[in-house]
Amino acid sequence: MRWKSSTSAAPTRPHAVFGRSRFAGTKQWEGDRRTPEGNYLIVSKHRSVRFRWFLKINYPNALDAANFAHLEAVGDIPRGMHEGGSIGIHGTDLPILNSGNVDWTTGCISVYNDDISELARLLPLGTLVVIKP
Repeated sequence: MRWKSSTSAAPTRPHAVFGRSRFAGTKQWEGDRRTPEGNYLIVSKHRSVRFRWFLKINYPNALDAANFAHLEAVGDIPRGMHEGGSIGIHGTDLPILNSGNVDWTTGCISVYNDDISELARLLPLGTLVVIKP
């Protein structure tokens, strides 16, 4: 993630932490604690008491849905699991975890509160978010 800061001429890259799964790879189902990987769009933004702002992405997208269907068909998804949703970029209520590089979320991306405020201000709905390991 990069954006042009209003106080700097150079692009800024916020420090981010991710889902706390002990398994590598992209999100496969709701509750696996992985962060999705791929191309997503910001589909909504709202204030959050806990995280200052929440920028929701369009997870699951068409590729995620196809991957889930395939994994489910071959039996690699536990029974009763769903694709999930409500994945986004948000601030933190425990900055020490972010500064310690602790992947603590249940699948979202967490950045510092000043950064999420700046992202919420700068990024309109429909902004492309590329999530790569």
